[in-house]
Amino acid sequence: MDAGTCTLLYNGVDIKDEANPDLLLLSQQELVFEIGVGMRMTVSFNGGQLLGTGPDNVHAVLDGLYQALQGDESAEVLSSYADKLQHAQSHLLSLAAELGGKENRIELVKSRYEADHINYRQIQSDVEDVDEAEAVMYYKMAQTVYTYALQVGANILRTSLMDFLR
Repeated sequence: MDAGTCTLLYNGVDIKDEANPDLLLLSQQELVFEIGVGMRMTVSFNGGQLLGTGPDNVHAVLDGLYQALQGDESAEVLSSYADKLQHAQSHLLSLAAELGGKENRIELVKSRYEADHINYRQIQSDVEDVDEAEAVMYYKMAQTVYTYALQVGANILRTSLMDFLR
């Protein structure tokens, strides 16, 4: 709020002046996150989207209602402000519903990515990890076969060598 002119400013721009190109640029600002490959989501609302711009923004409606109550306006004028407030309320509720939908979508993507991470870790473990008990068993079996092969070879050579010497 600019105290000198009693105007409501959004980033230095009067929100009642819809003809101002700076207000249009400010109202189009958004925060976008990439939540997946080729998937982008707007995750914020700016002040212009939230409170509105022009003469029907929430602040102007509340200020007008205050002025009408101070000036003892007719019930018809006061009911018009009630309609404007109900419209602003429904707008805020629709933004809240949209935000809730986005939150649910992000939670769903998050849980899917966590499940994928666990599955990929399991696949990697199945491919790369060694079953130690099985590896030791195969090693001992190979060692036993090798030892017996050496013994058989030694018995054959000893017999053959002895026979050759006789």
